[in-house]
Amino acid sequence: MDRIVQLGLVFGLGFGFLLYPPEVPRLPRSWGWLWAGLIGFVILSQFLPLRWFGQTTWHLVLSRDYDVAFPFTRNPEPGRAVDCLLMGFLAVAWFFWVRTLACDRAVRVFLVWALFFAAATVAAVSLALGTRTDFMIYGVRYSPGWTGFGPFPNRNHTAALLAMGALAGAGCIVRAARRRYWLELAASLPLAVLTVAALLESKSRGGLIGLGCGLTLFAVLAISKLRSRGAVAGALAGGLLCATMVLSFGSKVLSRFGGPGDGNIRTTSAGRYGRTRSGSGTMPRSGGTASGHLPRYSPCTRRPRPTSW
Repeated sequence: MDRIVQLGLVFGLGFGFLLYPPEVPRLPRSWGWLWAGLIGFVILSQFLPLRWFGQTTWHLVLSRDYDVAFPFTRNPEPGRAVDCLLMGFLAVAWFFWVRTLACDRAVRVFLVWALFFAAATVAAVSLALGTRTDFMIYGVRYSPGWTGFGPFPNRNHTAALLAMGALAGAGCIVRAARRRYWLELAASLPLAVLTVAALLESKSRGGLIGLGCGLTLFAVLAISKLRSRGAVAGALAGGLLCATMVLSFGSKVLSRFGGPGDGNIRTTSAGRYGRTRSGSGTMPRSGGTASGHLPRYSPCTRRPRPTSW
């Protein structure tokens, strides 16, 4: 994300905090000590000396064979650890702020519809622009590794947004059907179908699994609260509709469950390692270096680069 976008989001969130300060619920003293201990454990586990925990194999190989200099902390990149802690703190503040805003029922309904509409908009734009192969997100931003679908470099992030929007849309559909808001029901149904179709087009296995788990939990909670045959019939109808969409339009994402997928280096490496062990019974040795296991780390001679004055 660009720095100007980061600053805009931070200042916008800070302005929202000033308008509606987040309310932090009071926890029992025991819970407070528990959270303090957990936070202290996370911080200390990142910045304590590495020798207190024991050296890992990859750390030893890189420092001994490739002369890579590491800091004394357990985390090889303390700066990234600080970034993660700050993002975690910001996420907790965001959660309490949204919780404060959602105390009012009218605002809560607006927030759910806003999430649903935002996901449907992203789905429509992603489907309309199709896929690209030049690593240019929407033809504007260059991002290596972009799979050509959605506004995020990682398709799992796009699928996560679409899955959250689909779950919000399920809530909007149930609310409109219960209260007989026929206009909202007619508007929410095609938006939900559009969002699920875009999620299937993203070919994200994690997004599809998250959507299935979320819809299952939502159906169980809805049936347990309503306790009516209509709720059971609605849950079954929604499940059959989702299953029909997955079987009709999700052949690409379903095929990724049976194979290594495109670009899944972990599964490919594991398969090669398994074939090596099954064929020879032993793991190939490389004399203490990583060149025998990973050809890309094989020794090479560096040539001096000519300098022009």
